[in-house]
Amino acid sequence: MSDGKIPDWDDARRTQAASHWLMTLRESDVPETTVSEWIEWCESDPRNLRVFEQMQSLWRATAEHPPDAQQLARLRRPGVPLSGERRRPRIPTRFIRLAIAASIATLCVVVWVAGGISRTRWLLNGAEHTARIDSVQTPVATNQQAVLPDGSHVDMGARSILDVDFTGTQRRLKLRHGQAFFRVKHDATHPFVVDAGDIRVIAVGTAFDVRRSGAEVSVTVQEGTVEVQKDGSVMAPVRATAGYQLVFDTVTGEMRRSIVDPEMALAWREGRLEFAGDTLDAVIESVNRYAPRPIVIADPALGKLTFTGTVFVDSIDASLDAMQQVFPLQVSRSAHEIILVKRP
Repeated sequence: MSDGKIPDWDDARRTQAASHWLMTLRESDVPETTVSEWIEWCESDPRNLRVFEQMQSLWRATAEHPPDAQQLARLRRPGVPLSGERRRPRIPTRFIRLAIAASIATLCVVVWVAGGISRTRWLLNGAEHTARIDSVQTPVATNQQAVLPDGSHVDMGARSILDVDFTGTQRRLKLRHGQAFFRVKHDATHPFVVDAGDIRVIAVGTAFDVRRSGAEVSVTVQEGTVEVQKDGSVMAPVRATAGYQLVFDTVTGEMRRSIVDPEMALAWREGRLEFAGDTLDAVIESVNRYAPRPIVIADPALGKLTFTGTVFVDSIDASLDAMQQVFPLQVSRSAHEIILVKRP
């Protein structure tokens, strides 16, 4: 008996496409080109994203019921009957639910509203995928990996904010706070540009790290070559190759260039913050991204002291106590904050 409703074939095709993507993305090794095509499909029509959201909810309710081969076959070709079965105009809802249980195990779509702007996140095999225009923010004491729309990869340090804009002829990113390591996919026709305040880093197919700490912006190159320039400055762009670090003081305009071990400079991804001649202001700002209680430097003169050493993010208190042995300061702790004061 008919229910009097006209079948919506567009929705059926959308559901079929969503199911195809879900099954494709659950493979263990998904090519970056496939991921990019999937993201474009999600962004091409808001209804596509809603289908994923509905599938996520359905999966949660029915994940314990795996589909059999005939049910999945019917889902892949909606409206085409199996042998001996009468043609149906729609995909049975129960088949969609069963397919979700088998397909969505490695995929999670999360949508939320922050600051009045809708944000979308795709988590595939544990890595976050950003949209072509996005803003990614990490919480305190938590590093996070993400795949950019072009297939490049970024590791973001704790309490970092990164804006993404891949809509123009350049791949533009803005590190508003914190630290990020970029492994850039080569594309000579679309330069990869990272802004950190008025410091601009340009790269095409390389791997480098950018950190904003206090008035300092540091750029460390692990592979390839980057070009660094300062907006509004008459200074010619500076090139840095693998094994070099550039540190800019955004207040004085001074630049420090040094040879470093890139693995040490990037040790923050393994829970170690390595510093070489950094001001205490810059050190404490970096440490604060991992500290459970904010650390405050009470005397501005202390912040100008330079520090070379290692701070382990899981033993910050011990590192602060050790600083008392080499700096004229003492550590004062309360329930809400830690204060570094000048030793009498």
